Amino acid sequence: MRALQSEGHLFTGAQYMRLEEKVNYGSQPGRVRVYADNLHHKGQLTDAEAEQLRRWDDLAGGGSGTLVEYDTVLNQMLVYLHLWKTPEDSGLYKLLRAAAAEATAQRQAARAARVAAGT
Repeated sequence: MRALQSEGHLFTGAQYMRLEEKVNYGSQPGRVRVYADNLHHKGQLTDAEAEQLRRWDDLAGGGSGTLVEYDTVLNQMLVYLHLWKTPEDSGLYKLLRAAAAEATAQRQAARAARVAAGT
């Protein structure tokens, strides 16, 4: 949020509001519970699966939105910056690209570990 605030001059009012909305959306608590409730209601999760996700939501506390929205928010913000022709050397652009690269590396490492373990 600080990176966005420090570079607010790069964006129109509407663009700034869109980015701010994305930052706030990704940090909302209770997102895992919402997904669990919706999928359970549709019959796509068993009672036990839904309850497990609700427990994880409780354990994540205020960070549960990050569990399910992190990559989505990063990608959407990067697309916006690209479409708006934001300078790629801006601090916000660099921060988002680094975070996306780190998330990708973590997923690749986890995937490789699962393959190596045969799961």
